[in-house]
Amino acid sequence: MKIAQNMTIGFGISFIGALPLGYLNLFGFDIYSSAGFLAFLNFLLGVVTVEMLVVAATLKGAMWLLSHKKLVLVMEILSIVFLLLFAASFLYKSNSTTSLFSYKQNSIHP
Repeated sequence: MKIAQNMTIGFGISFIGALPLGYLNLFGFDIYSSAGFLAFLNFLLGVVTVEMLVVAATLKGAMWLLSHKKLVLVMEILSIVFLLLFAASFLYKSNSTTSLFSYKQNSIHP
């Protein structure tokens, strides 16, 4: 029962994510309208196969990463350092440039 529930939730989330027009939707519609349903079905099977491989690789990578605690710690520290450097660079640039409001105000009144 739990497997069916997880599959239903996954299908629902995947369906909601597929609703906006994206490249796959447009390509699929173009294949369906020009080559027919069988070509469209083959396209869909290819897309699903690739998505399954990506998810499987992601899960294997996550499991591998969980078994290497020191690597996770190093990555956490590096990400904090990176975000602090990123924030400092934005703070430095915000102090050294004119604001957008003053630029607009000067351009309206020459």
